[in-house]
Amino acid sequence: MLDPTDPLFFEACFPGSLSGSREVNCPYCDALLTVPVNNAFGEEVYQCGDCSGHFVANWAEETVTPTVNPSLEISVDYEEPGKGGTE
Repeated sequence: MLDPTDPLFFEACFPGSLSGSREVNCPYCDALLTVPVNNAFGEEVYQCGDCSGHFVANWAEETVTPTVNPSLEISVDYEEPGKGGTE
């Protein structure tokens, strides 16, 4: 029978809560990362060491979501069809 006071049981139910770290895959480059867990029931922001992508880990919902990095400069040249060039 499982003992709910057993630390291994608690770690199995709430990964990272006792060990202080978890392994996640970067949502950009799929690199396996070991990240610190400071709040096993909330959200934390991390940066991938391989591709420098930022992401949010929501430990309560077990999700890893990419975020927009405001330091990235993105330039998009877009011309609406029929609005430019020679007609």
